[in-house]
Amino acid sequence: LEASTEIISTDGWNEQGVMFIAESPSKNYHGLYANGIPKSPAVQWYWIHNRKDIKEYPANFKGGTYGDFFASAIKTFKLKNAYVTNLVKCGLNNPDGSGYLGIGCYNKDCIRNCFSRYLLKEIEIVNPKVIFTMGSKTHSYLQDLINESKLDVENIRIECLPHPAGQRRGFKDEYFKTLYFNLIFKALYQSQIIPKESIIYYTNLYLNN
Repeated sequence: LEASTEIISTDGWNEQGVMFIAESPSKNYHGLYANGIPKSPAVQWYWIHNRKDIKEYPANFKGGTYGDFFASAIKTFKLKNAYVTNLVKCGLNNPDGSGYLGIGCYNKDCIRNCFSRYLLKEIEIVNPKVIFTMGSKTHSYLQDLINESKLDVENIRIECLPHPAGQRRGFKDEYFKTLYFNLIFKALYQSQIIPKESIIYYTNLYLNN
């Protein structure tokens, strides 16, 4: 994992835990198999790779570029205790080893195992006030798994963000930037992570960009 080498002061940043949960790894690693099926292990996460120019909203605040999106959201909203992970920890290739299969192609027991053995513990450790899910499928699976586990989420807000792939289906960058900004801002504010005193700051930030 290679994060940005830029040194950023986090003095005054928000301390409460925030999680971003994507679907699954999508980088292909050919020649790796489990039960005869090509696999893509989570060696490389959606994160920042050798980036020294991570900017604040709106330059990198868009879908399709996961590392830039997470970095921009974290920096824009000053999230000191942010955690990025995947619902499923091991990606699944197409049968010929090319491309990757979406989360809808996974065996549900595989998803349950990833949740109970890994993601559930991640949630317990981070103790987030807000969980952002990337896309409706991730959101739906997570809600079902939480209900099955009897995990107490009374004090956790779970907010579904549009899957960034929608940008490649013809939606404009500005649409996604506006939608992401408002959904994240609303969830953080209503969860009291962003104080009331900062509303003017974020309003001006949005209007000026």
